[in-house]
Amino acid sequence: MSGFRFELVKTDGAARLGRILTAHGVVETPAFMPVATQGSVKSLAPSDLLAAGAQIVLANTYHLMLRPGHELVRELGGLHRFMGWDGPILTDSGGFQVFSLSKLRRIGEEGVEFRSHVDGSLRTLTPESCVAVQHALGVDVLHPLDECLAHPATTAETERSLALTERWLTRAIAAHRTAARPALCSGSCRAAPTSRCGAARWRRSEVSTCPAIRSAGWRWESPSR
Repeated sequence: MSGFRFELVKTDGAARLGRILTAHGVVETPAFMPVATQGSVKSLAPSDLLAAGAQIVLANTYHLMLRPGHELVRELGGLHRFMGWDGPILTDSGGFQVFSLSKLRRIGEEGVEFRSHVDGSLRTLTPESCVAVQHALGVDVLHPLDECLAHPATTAETERSLALTERWLTRAIAAHRTAARPALCSGSCRAAPTSRCGAARWRRSEVSTCPAIRSAGWRWESPSR
């Protein structure tokens, strides 16, 4: 999208204040993102979100792809119009939702094959289709497909997952050669791979980097953090 950029406003040690500029408005960071999984924040209207001070909402690629379908959302004018929200929208990759379908999915080099929890139909999600779905939704910040690791994960498992996600990222970039948007940083509970992943992606002009949930089941009190 045109005009997308991040500005660093102020730092204080490791803490920092920033500003994300998008076609649908400015987001002051750090920011709290209300979750609009299927295009709505439960029990709240867009006016309620504005009154509460929300600047950006988070929607879910996996759920919107299955229901009502990203092509239908595109035909209806995009996700902003579909949900009546004029501010920035961020979508995740759907990687965590696919991870949660442990008995219904298969992960390989090409991408992920899974059974829909809605109707049991066989679906696929690849780095390319993940980007295409988010393009159809017309969001401001999108995420490339990533593998979500379980916790605990060994260093070897983390390295394997990181390598796969990096290969997927290369394919996602090829499918998405417009303005910079954040890319999910993998790493599980292991600090070294996480840091290396972030550094590698920071060097790529096509993407920016944002921190992610380190691994499913990871807790702040974990001694391995």
